[in-house]
Amino acid sequence: MRQAFGSNGGTGLPVGARLVTAGDRLFTSGLTAEAPAGVEPEGRRVFAGAVALLREAGASPADVLRTRLFYVDAEAEPVLRRIHGDVFAHPGPAFSAIRVSRLPGGAQLVLELEGVRGAGATTTTTPRWRRCPPSSSPARPP
Repeated sequence: MRQAFGSNGGTGLPVGARLVTAGDRLFTSGLTAEAPAGVEPEGRRVFAGAVALLREAGASPADVLRTRLFYVDAEAEPVLRRIHGDVFAHPGPAFSAIRVSRLPGGAQLVLELEGVRGAGATTTTTPRWRRCPPSSSPARPP
């Protein structure tokens, strides 16, 4: 079943920012800050708003498997990577940072997330390649 969760303006994201679920799969629209005010404050607002949408959908940052970040200022990338690292614990999601010449509404960045509710649950399963008996050659994943 498909469900939509949206910003009513209280998350720091513009009204209309959306997270859509299909079963346990999570997808956001391109998320921007409500009032662009520089890369770091805008980045923190966008990521905080994304976390608020995830929580509203019964998910957490640990459930995010892929992020795409579109940004304008070439010098912004290290700042945005640091914010990304602050939000997503190691190992974080697959991450793409794409520099573009312009974004709608004068935004400095747009964030998209994809994930699966429950994907962040910890497991105690030992990888198969680690269960192999010792041998004279180093163990390698199959």
